[in-house]
Amino acid sequence: MSTHEKFNVILNKMKELDDLINEHEKLTEEDKIKARCIEQGALNTASELEELATLFTDEDVEEIQNTIEEYEEDIPRLQNELRTLQKLKGESANETLDVMRKLIFALNVVDRCDEAEILSKKIFSLYKEIFTDATYEELKALVDAMQAANELVNELEEDEDERAEILHDEISEIDDDIFNHKDEYELLTPLNAMQALTAALLDINCNELGQEIAKNIYQTACEIYGEESPKTVERLAGYINFLVLNDDLEEAEKYLKEAVRLEIKNRGEEAEETIDAMDSLADVLEGLDRSKEALPIREKVYQLSEKVFGKNDKQTIEAMKDLADTFETLGQYEEANELRSQISEVDDDDDEIFDDENSEDEDDLAFAAIDSLRSLAEIKRKKKIFSSELVIRRTIFMIYLENFGDDDELPVKWTIHCQEILKELAEAFDRLKDAKSLQLVKEELLRLEKILDDYENQSPEDAKRKLFEMIEKHNK
Repeated sequence: MSTHEKFNVILNKMKELDDLINEHEKLTEEDKIKARCIEQGALNTASELEELATLFTDEDVEEIQNTIEEYEEDIPRLQNELRTLQKLKGESANETLDVMRKLIFALNVVDRCDEAEILSKKIFSLYKEIFTDATYEELKALVDAMQAANELVNELEEDEDERAEILHDEISEIDDDIFNHKDEYELLTPLNAMQALTAALLDINCNELGQEIAKNIYQTACEIYGEESPKTVERLAGYINFLVLNDDLEEAEKYLKEAVRLEIKNRGEEAEETIDAMDSLADVLEGLDRSKEALPIREKVYQLSEKVFGKNDKQTIEAMKDLADTFETLGQYEEANELRSQISEVDDDDDEIFDDENSEDEDDLAFAAIDSLRSLAEIKRKKKIFSSELVIRRTIFMIYLENFGDDDELPVKWTIHCQEILKELAEAFDRLKDAKSLQLVKEELLRLEKILDDYENQSPEDAKRKLFEMIEKHNK
């Protein structure tokens, strides 16, 4: 562990201890049990701080002292820059907020926490002016999340990591949406803004902070909506995703069981969200080498998928494959082979519709890439990051064209898939506010949809050309 990393661990532990102390000070005499828990937590954190201190060498101490001195020297410059920006740009300008967050970080590093807290409260009040109906918990969670992301930017910059610029731009974009474009969004809330931040962290593989913020989103949603609300379950899904990514499977299992229970209660057993949650739970159990427990869940997912989506649906076939794999893991080869023979029969039935030439590995990988990007685009849509969503939708088109646009005869399944992509792209453009560009794209989409509807009378070359024309016009 580098000196910089050790220092950040120490800072985070000190912040954790400060938070526990602050929470303890708010308690009344009636909160005796909670007070004892917090006191114990503070003692544990203090012990961890003592242990961490033993990791530092004399060289580490010298480097940290030099770092603190650098920040102390930088604080006056940041304060002057902040005052200038407040006058020229205003309190809520992206540049102003950027410098304010850098100053908060510097003040915390040199242990001028009271001054840092004043600036944090200033940012809180700015958010409060926008989110007039938001609770204190929501706004505090957003302020903390944005500051934590900004501190990560500082850490990444220290390591000369190119992700620093990407994350910095995402923070600025979220602030821009909040302060300059809120009227364009019906559902831009503090929690949705935080979810946009977790999506950005996921994109650049900063999953540790992503998990921390996702957990905060979920806990805040519990306080606002209640633990069993569908809105809370949606936030829980984001937290579970990070738990799985960070290989914290035991914790993921606990929350997935709760998610399955709540999805059944709120939506019913046959809802797609319920089936997905069950499938994820089975995946986690398999990851924990508990295939025997996963088996009945796999069987249930398969039964529900066949009932809800149909025997030949892609999701049903995937459920069959997963179930066959679980049977094989448990040594039940007869059952596994029976399922795989059923899958083969389905593939044979589809031969009349689906072109075998596009079943090669390369095409399958492209198809998988398109599906993954569509999922990512959907995340961006839900987080209200419409510009990022549009970039991803365009990328999906390019992958489609590069992999399937050159075929002598476009197979029906790719054409149907393309129609779905087109509809999603149209919806993405509908969410933009540039009426002129939007109208142009809509006209091109209508023309292309007609080409696809009249597929038998059109050549693949014409279809490809129209697609390229549409994309190029919008890019201009």
